[in-house]
Amino acid sequence: MKNLLFILCFALSINSLGQAISAASWTSKGVKIDYAWYVSNAPVKEVLVAFYDDTDPAWRFETWAQELTWLADNRGALLIAPLEDVDRLDSAKLEAWIRFVSDSLTLEQTKFITLGNGVRHINGLLKEGCAGLIIAPSDTIATRLNEQEVVVGLIDSRKDDSTDAVTASLKQSGVWLFSKMVIGDHPYYFDQHKEVVLDVFARVDSMLLVLVDSTSKAALRSKVLEAGPEVLRQGKAFELNLFIAEAGMFSFQVLDLSAKAVYTKKMFLGKGGHRIKLPTKDLNWGVYKIEVDGPGILVKQKLMIRG
Repeated sequence: MKNLLFILCFALSINSLGQAISAASWTSKGVKIDYAWYVSNAPVKEVLVAFYDDTDPAWRFETWAQELTWLADNRGALLIAPLEDVDRLDSAKLEAWIRFVSDSLTLEQTKFITLGNGVRHINGLLKEGCAGLIIAPSDTIATRLNEQEVVVGLIDSRKDDSTDAVTASLKQSGVWLFSKMVIGDHPYYFDQHKEVVLDVFARVDSMLLVLVDSTSKAALRSKVLEAGPEVLRQGKAFELNLFIAEAGMFSFQVLDLSAKAVYTKKMFLGKGGHRIKLPTKDLNWGVYKIEVDGPGILVKQKLMIRG
């Protein structure tokens, strides 16, 4: 096979706390990608592409790669943090770049992690079916998926319109989305940030295992993971945790003893996990029924509200 790639590679070692970060450059037909990289001492199982937030002066592609060495070590990953926008690469060039930096790994073994406005660079990887983790998105994305099942984790540590827009775009595109909200003064260095990142990535990994197992995938169905309480103090929201296997419109109703709806909420839910809250502050003491109705699920639960 003719190889028309012109490859330029140089190494620059940056030593910090014993972790060696290198820098390199890859060129193909006039398209150049500069990137920092780090390889775990553990057996390498995946490529992890890391996109940084270039609006924060604390981050550059080298410092973002340096920060994430702990994650690469934990996951057994070859970490690469590109400087340029890899969305400029078509599918073939993206595959060639991954093979160049990793020798034997491919796009099928590639995941991403992104912080802040780095989220705008993941469109190409999403289109190729790559899973990953989004942290505190501060920009929007334009998802255009192929036929692959895509799994994404999202850590909501900087609530704003961008987070809502990214979440809506992923849900509407049919992505399996697993979100976690955290409270903190920094979009990345929130309390126990490493544990949270590992936890959400573990949920992504678990879903990927289900999707590659034909038996497990066939058994996927929407269900209640955690039911709300049967007795609730007036004014406190009723919460339930759902797993949705088929995206669509869902109806949440509170019915009185005469089966009359005293509260109704309709919303689109994408595939993945959802925590739903229903207010009760306008409801009198008494016995009610909670009803959840949507694609592939119909749940009814008794609820008593008291003072």
